[in-house]
Amino acid sequence: MFILFCSYGLTAWFGAKLIIDKGYEGGQVVSVWMAFMTGAMSLGEATPCVTGFVSGRAAGYRMLQIIQRKPEIDPKGTDGIVLANIKGDIELRNVYFSYPSRPDQLVFDGFSLHVLCGKTMAIVGEGGSGKSTVISLVERFYDPQAGEVLVDGVNIKSLRLEWLRGKIGLVSQEPLLFAISIWENITYGKEDATDEEIMAATKLANAANFIDKLPNGLDTMVGEHGAQLSGGQKQRIAITRAILKNPQILLLDEATSALDMESERVVQEALNRIMQGKTTIIVAHRLSTKKDADTISVVHHGIVVEQGTHTELLRNPNGAYFQLIQLQDITGEPDAYDAGYQRSTSAVRSVKSSKYIHSASLKRSISGGASFGSTSRHLITTASMIVQDSTHAELLSKVSEEGEECRKVPLSRLISLNEPEMPVLLLGTMAAVVSGVIFPILGLLISGSIKSFYEPPDQLRKDSRFWTLMHVASGVVSFICLPVEYFFFGVAGGKLVERIRSLSFKSIVHQEISWFDKPSNARRFVGIDGSKHCYCSCWIYYCNGCKLEACPCCHYSASFGGSPGISSDKVFGGIQCRRQGNV
Repeated sequence: MFILFCSYGLTAWFGAKLIIDKGYEGGQVVSVWMAFMTGAMSLGEATPCVTGFVSGRAAGYRMLQIIQRKPEIDPKGTDGIVLANIKGDIELRNVYFSYPSRPDQLVFDGFSLHVLCGKTMAIVGEGGSGKSTVISLVERFYDPQAGEVLVDGVNIKSLRLEWLRGKIGLVSQEPLLFAISIWENITYGKEDATDEEIMAATKLANAANFIDKLPNGLDTMVGEHGAQLSGGQKQRIAITRAILKNPQILLLDEATSALDMESERVVQEALNRIMQGKTTIIVAHRLSTKKDADTISVVHHGIVVEQGTHTELLRNPNGAYFQLIQLQDITGEPDAYDAGYQRSTSAVRSVKSSKYIHSASLKRSISGGASFGSTSRHLITTASMIVQDSTHAELLSKVSEEGEECRKVPLSRLISLNEPEMPVLLLGTMAAVVSGVIFPILGLLISGSIKSFYEPPDQLRKDSRFWTLMHVASGVVSFICLPVEYFFFGVAGGKLVERIRSLSFKSIVHQEISWFDKPSNARRFVGIDGSKHCYCSCWIYYCNGCKLEACPCCHYSASFGGSPGISSDKVFGGIQCRRQGNV
């Protein structure tokens, strides 16, 4: 604003100089001035666009870096060998490996392991010993720093990755389900699968019984992260997806460790069916999932310290496997040697009507030394509820309708939250009043300057200096008031946002557990992760901090500018008359 006022003052002074020295007419100067003002306003309107281009270039640089980056392990690459017939013989030969997040900590230091085709190998050991890292290397989620991972004697780096993963079936402890139907989740195992193949796979995975009992069968929506299904049901869908691929290599990463005893029994039966004739690697804690393996390998600090069958290893009372079994309940309870391991449970509550089914399951997901390479273990609680005659769409519509029923909050309540900042708001309002008065004054200054162009040269020379100084003085006032205005209202808005976010968070964390069970108060609707609160807080700050100052500014602009006759004729007319000595 300071530059704008000064430029207008310069235009008034230079226009008067052209009229006096060059013989220009007042109309010519006014025409040039109006053209200058129009061009300046057009440039001002274009400035936000330029800012957008600059921001877009900055954001686009990072995006293009990601888009154009060629991954070192390309799952869609067409290079590589495709074996005519895969047997499934797997060998890790003298492997040295560390995760990119911990390059100084070796997980494998000369690790070697050989799984014969068609055989089942169980890998056991302490938490963090590198059990799940074997699966990550076989799937080629990572490449070892040294050593080789071989399939049928061929280094997997030489194989086409998309083809290799198509021959591998992975069932992890926490299966990944998308918020789509069961049928769509299953077909991710084989996109061109027929309905007959899908039905056969569900029967083989012991999933057909519970799917048939669902309201919409295979078309039932599983919800966010599969929240509408229990842990055992999700695991059986993951097994169905693996069966559909008909893989020659099967990787089971603690596939039953998060299930209750009944779900484990059903899932284990399904796994035993599909393991026959396939090369299988099992990472497991429970005795029931590893005692029938052809070979059991005990891993300790990235090295295989013991290997053999369940019976053979139990013959050595001083062996590592025997010690692990001693720490575990022989009935199949989870190992006690893993200090970070917690058994998750699920409870099924009975209800009077058989049409209502409520199930809650407590599940744990493993990331970091697990298949995706982190080491922390997280306990995730999910609840699922299937309501009589209610489809997924109906549930969502009920949630949206309930969410729309919100009370109107009076503005006085918002102002009361900002009460501690009232002195700051008053100072900001005073600065906004002055800023609002400046704009009508600008119109009066321009009209006075134009009027002076038609005066005699002596009077024009005197008046041009006056109007120029008035423009500069107004610019100085705006230069002081506008930053003060934005500063004080910004401080008040920031304090209000901080106070609202703090009160909201305190209120949410002190609600009873049943409050979170309501669909309208689910995590993604409440915004417990902060995203919704951030959006609301930013909007409040925008309204309170950035736009509130416009209210007094516009009000006084309208009030002062709405009486141009009084302002122009009496105030400035009186000033002009006094300067001419007529009063």
